[in-house]
Amino acid sequence: MSHQDLRDKLRVNLLEFTRAAFKMLPTMDNPSILDVGCGSGIQTIELAKICNGHITAIDIDIPALVSLRKRVKDLGLSHRISVKQASMHDLNRVEETYDVIWAEGSIGIIGFIKGLREWKRLIKPNGFLVVHDGITNVKDRLKKVPSCGYKLINHFMLPKDAWWEEYFKPLEIRINKLYKKYKNDPEALKILDKHQKEIDMVKANPKISLSAFYLFQKVV
Repeated sequence: MSHQDLRDKLRVNLLEFTRAAFKMLPTMDNPSILDVGCGSGIQTIELAKICNGHITAIDIDIPALVSLRKRVKDLGLSHRISVKQASMHDLNRVEETYDVIWAEGSIGIIGFIKGLREWKRLIKPNGFLVVHDGITNVKDRLKKVPSCGYKLINHFMLPKDAWWEEYFKPLEIRINKLYKKYKNDPEALKILDKHQKEIDMVKANPKISLSAFYLFQKVV
């Protein structure tokens, strides 16, 4: 059992919002997409299913990338998805540009505004950046978007109970069962404790689980 195994089986419950965000983009034929911080690629696989483009998925988590590569091969998507190990802290060596940069739950690692500024050079003229992130200080952050070289073309907030009902609540139910199954496995219990701690934080402050999709277009 791993952190990723627990998350992946529930993360698919939120893919409807990935699809909704993609539908807000203009129709593109064979778009090139850079999935930054792809993790084990739940949204990567979905993007390949809903468009006819090519997705380059990058992350620094080797076990997650191994899992994604296996799924890509098993699904026969090796010609549509390239999986690469790379840190979003060091994308200077990336020379390609893309029609779309996709970042679900990853931009917070380097900072919202920093991400917009540093990733701009990787986006083709009039290309797009799609971000799924929290809503903390969102008004102040969006005011800075024009100075970063983008315009906001659309955004939507996930339902207030989406993360709880589709992810954290079923995760807690599963964890309670797994505590019994792995009661004599210290390493497994550490993993379960970490997830339970996150759940408890959301219970104490539901606002921290609120999130939204933001769609930006690069201004040439």
